[in-house]
Amino acid sequence: MSKKSDKRSRLIDAAKKLIYQQGFNMTTLADIAIEASVPLGNVYYYFKTKTDIGIAVLNLVAAEQQIFLEHLNKEPSPKVRLHYFLEHTKQDKKLIVLQGCRIGTLCQELAKEGGALHKLAAKVMMDSLLWVEAQFHTLGLIEEASDLSLDLMYRLQGIFLLAYAFKDSNLITQQITLLQNFVNERIVEKENALEKSSA
Repeated sequence: MSKKSDKRSRLIDAAKKLIYQQGFNMTTLADIAIEASVPLGNVYYYFKTKTDIGIAVLNLVAAEQQIFLEHLNKEPSPKVRLHYFLEHTKQDKKLIVLQGCRIGTLCQELAKEGGALHKLAAKVMMDSLLWVEAQFHTLGLIEEASDLSLDLMYRLQGIFLLAYAFKDSNLITQQITLLQNFVNERIVEKENALEKSSA
């Protein structure tokens, strides 16, 4: 990796960390430069504005999420994919309790101002929603897939918000199990309905 690309990567990683910790608006280019151990004057060589570095951070988050979802897609069972998708959030529960959902909190902050950053953050959230919808669709819950995916995602974001507000990681552990049961129940209901229709 060249020194230029190394500095740029360090700046993006530093910005990603700080934006998650303290929000986009509270994070300055000077903060990012210090965290990345890059002189402030050099930051402007790579990013003309804080919005530019925000876009780079969101593109990185989107790419990381895509890699994660592609990894889940290697599992042949959509039911198991959904379970792993939910189970993964338990690994981040300590961070969620301290700082909230990485994407959810950013969407809330950026939605107040709109613009390119909000659109990118909302797209990352939408990509997750559409992936969940595709899993329900594959399970044969075709007519219900859109509503079920919305139901699951707003429950998930609600869990993150309450765990963050109450500083209680146990909420995540308990409620994720309930969400996994929710997925199982919808599948069983569909299977029972198919059995009745074919009888």
